[in-house]
Amino acid sequence: MQSLRQDLRYGVRMLMKKPGFTMIAILTLALGIGANTAIFTLFDSQLRPLPVSNPGLGLLALLLATLGIHGAMAYSVSQRTREIGIRMALGADRRAVLRLVLGQVLRLFGVGLALGVTGSAAISRALSSLLFGLSPFDPLAYVGVPLFLAVVALLAACGPALRATKVDPMIALRYE
Repeated sequence: MQSLRQDLRYGVRMLMKKPGFTMIAILTLALGIGANTAIFTLFDSQLRPLPVSNPGLGLLALLLATLGIHGAMAYSVSQRTREIGIRMALGADRRAVLRLVLGQVLRLFGVGLALGVTGSAAISRALSSLLFGLSPFDPLAYVGVPLFLAVVALLAACGPALRATKVDPMIALRYE
């Protein structure tokens, strides 16, 4: 509970410090939660027919979320090149840098997840009369989809995170 509180404080500090970057990351993740329909259709298509016949919009939202996370992390790593170079010059190994970048992704994912699940619960409750044969609080949708999106977020951030581990401290210190 304490670490969740710290992560939320960090998210708020990032929001105040860099509102553009943080809002893009959070909205991208919230949009990724919109992929709920597509993922739910893929997982549950063998069990019972769903009222959604075309998951294309959900897959498009998932693609946009993946590209947005990758772009936001690439931008963040490029902005922090000097900091990463200083950390590596002071003795940080590649695993520490990788943990730093992926930790930032997970913190932002946590904030986006909280907003997405809260919004999804509110919307599904309001639209429960339109869900034929489905519960508005389906456990697969509220557990499986966020886990899948966490994997997608980590995979989308792997490129920039691995690029951050290859920063040469001498070049980064000269970088402007």
